[in-house]
Amino acid sequence: MRSVLIFIGLLFLFTFKGPLFALNKPPNGNIQNLPKLVLRKIRYQIEVKDYLGAVKDTDRLWKTTSNVKVKEIAFLLHWEALGFYHYKTKQFQKILEDIGGLNLYWSFFGKKPHYTDLYYEILGKLYTLLFQYRRAVIFLIEAYKLKPNQERLLDIIYAVEMTFYNEIRPYYNFEIIKKLLDKVNPKELDIFQKALYDFEKGFYYFLIKNYALAYKLFKSSYDLDRAFLTDGQANYFMGRALEGAGRLKDAYYYYKLALKQVKHPLFKQRTLYRLFIVSAKLHYYQEANDYLYGLTTFGGIRVNPFLQEALLKIPLLDSFLNHFYWKKDYPAIVSQIMWLNFNNDRGRRAFKFFLETFLGSGSLYPDFKTAWRLYYPHEVRGIKIQKEKVLKLSYKGLRNLVELYGLNKALFLHFFGNYGYLALAKYYFYVGNWKRCKEFLKLAKLDLPIKHFLKGVIEAYEGRPYELEIYYPTFKGELKTEALFWLGWGYLINGRWDLVGLYWDRFLEASRRKEQYNLQRLFASYYLGIHLLRKGYLSQGANYLKETLKVISKLKTFKGLKRFTILKLAEVEGLNSTLTLMQSYNLTDKEWQRFLKYLFMLGVKK
Repeated sequence: MRSVLIFIGLLFLFTFKGPLFALNKPPNGNIQNLPKLVLRKIRYQIEVKDYLGAVKDTDRLWKTTSNVKVKEIAFLLHWEALGFYHYKTKQFQKILEDIGGLNLYWSFFGKKPHYTDLYYEILGKLYTLLFQYRRAVIFLIEAYKLKPNQERLLDIIYAVEMTFYNEIRPYYNFEIIKKLLDKVNPKELDIFQKALYDFEKGFYYFLIKNYALAYKLFKSSYDLDRAFLTDGQANYFMGRALEGAGRLKDAYYYYKLALKQVKHPLFKQRTLYRLFIVSAKLHYYQEANDYLYGLTTFGGIRVNPFLQEALLKIPLLDSFLNHFYWKKDYPAIVSQIMWLNFNNDRGRRAFKFFLETFLGSGSLYPDFKTAWRLYYPHEVRGIKIQKEKVLKLSYKGLRNLVELYGLNKALFLHFFGNYGYLALAKYYFYVGNWKRCKEFLKLAKLDLPIKHFLKGVIEAYEGRPYELEIYYPTFKGELKTEALFWLGWGYLINGRWDLVGLYWDRFLEASRRKEQYNLQRLFASYYLGIHLLRKGYLSQGANYLKETLKVISKLKTFKGLKRFTILKLAEVEGLNSTLTLMQSYNLTDKEWQRFLKYLFMLGVKK
């Protein structure tokens, strides 16, 4: 009895900050208040981070008290205090041991437990320390159902918010959090609970992307302080809110503060990940590389999801890829991520990187071709690309597109659809296989200028330029320029030189200084020149032949045509006026040089 009275006095005194033994009995002398005093005293120690003090006091109570309820409370709070101590000292594996110790509750008190609700509450908190929020929510709800109070409601809200935040596929309906927050009565909260409440309100606004208000509430929470929040979490989430608001430099500052404070390896990795993202966006390239390297200290690419996520983000971070230390190895790195996560979202995003690389450059990475062969359309349903980009591929890209079509027709249709068929038609058009071109044009259920252009050109080539002429007004840019040539060609087949001259004149004007049209320019100017010479329009014909020589000067072949054109001009304009021109096109073979000497001699005699 004496020992009980001593502990009653001690526990009551520990509830206050006054000198030891200032009081020697509980309020109103009621010994029934003792368990509440113990709970309040130890919980206060935990809240102010006196974890070892709480551990020692609960251990002493467990060994000495004869009050069953006090003994039960001491047992439960002992593991709570020990769990927080191990969290503070980064002994996270020991928190699992603390959970094991806590579960002995049923062995000691299972027949007639008084504080089952407290057991579930503490179990939920310990799982929270391990970042196992889903499991924590379950136990915290059990505690609340047994004995509802505001603090337990706050703990549930915190665990629910963290569950939402940490999900790989996050929830998008956050109304449940709003409803839970509305159940809280702020007037009943002490300063520590108010800090947690402000933090949770800030988290809600963060999730719905009201970053300015989220930051304000996170800052309020931080200023009020709470032991559970000050280990880097408040600074981290202030940084997240500022980053969301576009205040990257301020976010960078808070993330650096958080990095010094966070304890759990998962939280440290998350902070390094955000520092990497923000540093790269701020063009702090050396720091970004350093933070990325910091992630590797928590495990290599095979085991570290944060490292994988950071690596996948690189192409989205402005120009950081150009400053990435392992830039040359980046495709191989992404390939490894793809194979490690082939059947999940991260693997599909790695696959998307190669797909978008192909749409941009036309190049195919070997592992991408293998993955392309293995994927089924339903496995990559979430990947979104701009299908129309396939129509802008170069000749090399179109040739690689043909290979993708052969490797997996179902996936080809899934990603490129009718645009893919039209791109294949474009490829076969350029290689001259117009039969295959027509086949894919029929498959492409699109009403686009490029489709009408390809079909119209094929018709014009065969002497039927009428469809091309109908759709010509809808063409723009290069299509319009090239269509002019083929319209001229189509009417050339029909002997309509009036229309040939009309379209080819416009073509020669539109294609000036565009070297990709040199062959067409050569053809059009030469044929127009020869035709006009035959019709007796010597001056006009000579002008077209001079245009022909300008084009030939840019080409390494057609030596015979050069000579023939020069001689034609000499025939039309006279030898003297053509000698300088002939000399400027002095070809290297000896026969032509001897011929020029002979012409020069004739010119001198004249």
